Amino acid sequence: MSTLPLAERRVWFALPRLSAALIAIRRWPSGAPIWMVLRLLGIGLALSLSSARAQTASKGEIAFEAKLQPFLPRLLVSHDTTLCDAFLRALQKDFLAQHRGDDTLFTEPPMTVGNWMSWPSGQQIDRTGIQFAELDLDKNGKKQLLIQVTEPFNWAGNWYSLLARPTTTTDDLANEIAAFGKLQPSEQQKGTLKIVARADLPALWRWGVYDGFKSPFRVLSYERAAYLYTFIDGIMGHGHGELKAGTASLQRIHADGTLDLQCQASVLPRAGALPLPSWLGDSNPPDMLVVPDEAVAWMQSIRAIEGTEGKWGGTAHYLDNLIIRSSYTWHDALVRPWDATAFQKYYHPSAVAIRSWIQGWGYQSLSQFRLARDFEKGRRATLSALASYYEHSFGAPNAREAAALIVDNIISASFVIHGTSGSDSSYSEPDPENEIEAIRRDVDEFAKNGAHDAPSTELFHSALLIGSPTSAITEMIRAGALLQGNEPALFYALEHPHDVKALLDSGANVDEGNGFGKTALMYAAHYDLTDTVTLLLARGADVTKRTDGSAAGYVLLQFDYRTALMYAAENASIRVIRELVDAGSDTCAMDSGNRDVWNYVGRNRRLSNDERAWVALLIARKPCALKDVQ
Repeated sequence: MSTLPLAERRVWFALPRLSAALIAIRRWPSGAPIWMVLRLLGIGLALSLSSARAQTASKGEIAFEAKLQPFLPRLLVSHDTTLCDAFLRALQKDFLAQHRGDDTLFTEPPMTVGNWMSWPSGQQIDRTGIQFAELDLDKNGKKQLLIQVTEPFNWAGNWYSLLARPTTTTDDLANEIAAFGKLQPSEQQKGTLKIVARADLPALWRWGVYDGFKSPFRVLSYERAAYLYTFIDGIMGHGHGELKAGTASLQRIHADGTLDLQCQASVLPRAGALPLPSWLGDSNPPDMLVVPDEAVAWMQSIRAIEGTEGKWGGTAHYLDNLIIRSSYTWHDALVRPWDATAFQKYYHPSAVAIRSWIQGWGYQSLSQFRLARDFEKGRRATLSALASYYEHSFGAPNAREAAALIVDNIISASFVIHGTSGSDSSYSEPDPENEIEAIRRDVDEFAKNGAHDAPSTELFHSALLIGSPTSAITEMIRAGALLQGNEPALFYALEHPHDVKALLDSGANVDEGNGFGKTALMYAAHYDLTDTVTLLLARGADVTKRTDGSAAGYVLLQFDYRTALMYAAENASIRVIRELVDAGSDTCAMDSGNRDVWNYVGRNRRLSNDERAWVALLIARKPCALKDVQ
């Protein structure tokens, strides 16, 4: 492939169009460039994971031979030794098993005592389902009704609740439940019906599979008592009260609807600093497993490419679903790798095809070029790190083979790209280094030809991204290469100051912004490109410029009106921050979220505490910017 002209080398990347829904929801982690995605109309995401089963590729599986376990479920609470020990054994057995198809993790642990209750009878009133069982919940000789109510929620699932009723009569039960549902919470407490539990929607997730039409309630009958089983996975589930994320619990159900925690186990640890869905926040499970930093960094780069669903997500939330599914696969790869080697039930594209797609996608902008470069570099580092991790932490004799398969499965689970189904053998193995060398040959050939037509925009931008001789860039500009555009040519060159100088010398506007007003200086500050920042400032770059997404169409900015100093304060080294302040940047500026420069400094991971103190002194030159050093 590398011997073909650049346009032909990339022609197979021109895949069918992006779903309009997914175009709208794309947002980049740097805070802005969803408009860049509009340039990728030739590349499409499949609209539905479940409908893509027909495209599933044949993918090999191997048995992950774990001789050691760095983590096993352990008891946190035990108020009934016999019950809780049996509960722990069931959880450990389930944890160590492979789960495929609908047999998902911790749905119903295989208990050796008691039995999981099935609902013996019920009623259907309109579209509301009512199921009930007669139980002596307080074991005092008086029976009550334990009632499960199923109500239609939306096209994707139902809403469930669990109630207790002090009498066993079912006369007028449906009307009583309907009237109960219309009461305010304060009034519901006075009624005869008692709320045992309402299902929150995350509870309908079964380790990566959404069961919107299956009740989340599992009730264990043991020694004439009823126990509500709860599993909160920490990916989609939030801990609340005594029920923590990453735990499984048994709570005794009483006749008045109250719950008494009897057994609780830590079943899923936090996998290092594994990036979780942005809406989850900090789940704080009881245990944390030390995992390879290289794998976590790679997954963070994948998450940056995936993006985050925005306000145009619609009711289907396709990107949210993809992020959720990939998060479960990543967690399995680090905590339960025997499941990560298994064939995926849903869409399973070729990892080689996706890697090739990402390589081509990377040449669309500097932001994407950096992400694609980090992705491939991180993949290679993760292969080695996971092989060592599986060998030493799990005692796996086939660690290297398992790591290779799991890395491919992570890639396949993390992207839905139309046109990437089939076996890996159907696609060419991407080689970023060879691609760069091929671009260099194309650039050299163009420069040697003398007078000719203008270069293609693709070749010109690629030449700037990889860094090319000043003479070649100058020749391309002389031949008619465009300096302006939705993404100015200057942006592509920012990692290479000599090319930036060539562009500026040829008439490039140092302050030209993109669709939402982000300038070359802002990007250089964002990426901590010190020499480029120095050059741009020397050439008169305006430090007072601000982003403005109001006139940028589909751009979705979480925070707007940002300055170059704000980008530097959040991401750059102290040298870049100092240069921008010395150049006259407004240290008192506020963005659209009323965040000042010091707020951005607080999120900068490059700076040490001493450097933060120095920055505080720097911005304290103006009274409005004075902050206490934490």
